[in-house]
Amino acid sequence: MGQPNPQTIEISQDVDVSRARQVAKAIAVSVGFDEKVKEEVAIAVSELASNLLRHAKHGHLTLTPLHAAARAGIQVESADGGPGIADVERAMTDGFSTAGSLGCGLGAVNRLMDEFEITTPCRKGGGTRIICRRWVRSPRRAGREGGRASSAGGGCTRARLP
Repeated sequence: MGQPNPQTIEISQDVDVSRARQVAKAIAVSVGFDEKVKEEVAIAVSELASNLLRHAKHGHLTLTPLHAAARAGIQVESADGGPGIADVERAMTDGFSTAGSLGCGLGAVNRLMDEFEITTPCRKGGGTRIICRRWVRSPRRAGREGGRASSAGGGCTRARLP
């Protein structure tokens, strides 16, 4: 059986969040993640998909299996045409929410994934793009390396976040 191709899932209703989770789990297994990491990837994908509905009303996720040199993993890209994020660093802080939620989502995605990059325009509108990756680790490197977050690309904030 070959590796799955990248899959783009349009997110415009609650059922799409569930579908994105299932696709993420299938790709995670295909690239070699164990059960625990498969679920962590699914949590990150659920959070990003839910944010698309909550903040932008719709958008899309592209889930891509990665095979680079001697490593494998998954890339998750979230993109929307919504209002953007006014303060990226604050949005990454646990407990901050503009939607009345617990405010743990983006911080959790950052902690669950190995790489995290967010791009949002300086002015309101224009959407948000998030790209995150998780890599399969060899047993001797299985300890959490921790997410590395940054805001980049035409966004206002370009600082590396912890």
